[in-house]
Amino acid sequence: MNVSYGGQAVIEGVMMRGPRHMVLSVRGPDGEVVSLTQPLESLAQRSKFARLPVVRGAISMWESLSLGIQMLMKSAELAAPEEEQPSESALSLAVLFALVVGIGMFIALPAYVTPWLMKALRVSGKYWASSLETGLRLVLLFIYVVSISRMKEIQRVLEYHGAEHKVIWAYENNTAMVKRLIKGLQDGSEAGSESDSVSDSEGDSEGGLQGDSEGDSGAGLQGDSKGGSRGDLGGSSKDGPEGCPEAGSEYGREGCPEVGSEGSSTDSPGGVSQDRTRAAVEFLMEKAAHETTLHPRCGTSFLFIAVLVTWIVFLFVSPAGIILRVASRLALLPVIAGIAYEVLKNSSRRQGLLWDLIKAPGIGMQKLTTRQPDRSQLEVAATSLVLLILAEAESGEAAG
Repeated sequence: MNVSYGGQAVIEGVMMRGPRHMVLSVRGPDGEVVSLTQPLESLAQRSKFARLPVVRGAISMWESLSLGIQMLMKSAELAAPEEEQPSESALSLAVLFALVVGIGMFIALPAYVTPWLMKALRVSGKYWASSLETGLRLVLLFIYVVSISRMKEIQRVLEYHGAEHKVIWAYENNTAMVKRLIKGLQDGSEAGSESDSVSDSEGDSEGGLQGDSEGDSGAGLQGDSKGGSRGDLGGSSKDGPEGCPEAGSEYGREGCPEVGSEGSSTDSPGGVSQDRTRAAVEFLMEKAAHETTLHPRCGTSFLFIAVLVTWIVFLFVSPAGIILRVASRLALLPVIAGIAYEVLKNSSRRQGLLWDLIKAPGIGMQKLTTRQPDRSQLEVAATSLVLLILAEAESGEAAG
């Protein structure tokens, strides 16, 4: 069984997440790809209860939201020139404002408008109440996504969202070859070209990278994005962040960006030099160029499924009074997220008319939340995924 990696588009970059690590890769203002590798302390790793169906989805939502916001803020720092970097307080206020607007738009507003709409239509009962409230949420979600997709400032984030999906598809459709490249790097051998061992089957377990959890494939659709020039994996020497070694030295410490000159010996996770990880990155870039930007595990699809799940859940919980209605909906968000997670997870693995109908609206909405990336954006996404695979393999948790 292979690990299902997931990710999120951020400002001028992509965050990739595995069972035990995450990697943030960003195109810096000087054109270099800067990567940050961190271990993850998921509750699911420490508790069997947290791995139960529905419960794991609720926990995953919270952890993904928290990590996504952190990496979005970090990417804003890495992507902007030093003199233009936003303050931490400004970023925190922006995130808080976005959360308040989200709760107001998708929770409070439908709950408030529904009773008035029922009176106008002269209908009553829990079925109508839940149906109209869910319908309003779907309309608001569509308006929100359309509005975001047309913002000039967000277009590069949508392109990185597309790059994230294409690279994940490239890995999932060429797992055996990527495993061979990664295993070759770990063994200290030179990475081969695609022509080497192309006959490997998808089921080849050599160098298998296995795990027991999935990453969420969500898209961060927030914040300005800075245009970045194309660069190779690494670039000219720059001072590392405070408390980290300078570029050109070994960046092996957790939380320190991995930057280096092209062809240098700067280490990646697993003790593999960056010039040799280039083979895996180039392979994924080449394959990703031919993949679609639409993916069934996307966060856009999750949002659509979550809205549909509210229709079922709120059939059974519909207290009178706007305050109680809003409070009940906020309290039930973990339940809704947990159910939506299970539906999304199963729909991405299953075929059939029912599952196709469940997937279709979310896939359709992804045409608004993704754009075709250029080669430099594919490079950032591929770099993030390769470093993540190496980190997972080094930990020993993903080794076959």
